[in-house]
Amino acid sequence: MKINIITTATIRPKVLNNTYRSFFDKIKIPKETKLIINIDKIGETNKYDENSVLKICKRYFNKDQIKYNISEKPSFANAVK
Repeated sequence: MKINIITTATIRPKVLNNTYRSFFDKIKIPKETKLIINIDKIGETNKYDENSVLKICKRYFNKDQIKYNISEKPSFANAVK
């Protein structure tokens, strides 16, 4: 079974890691699952950047199954168009 997981995120990699760890601990997620993630450049930008968030994504998903968008201006409404 193929599924897509769609996530909106900010620059808070620890929160994202906790979220994905919970997913994988509680749900049997197929290896070929595709991740679609929108990253808003707000959050802990003084400590991390969008690459820190993508690094977390790659811990849980195959890098060739990750599709991402990094917004220049934070906007949930634009992220889910």
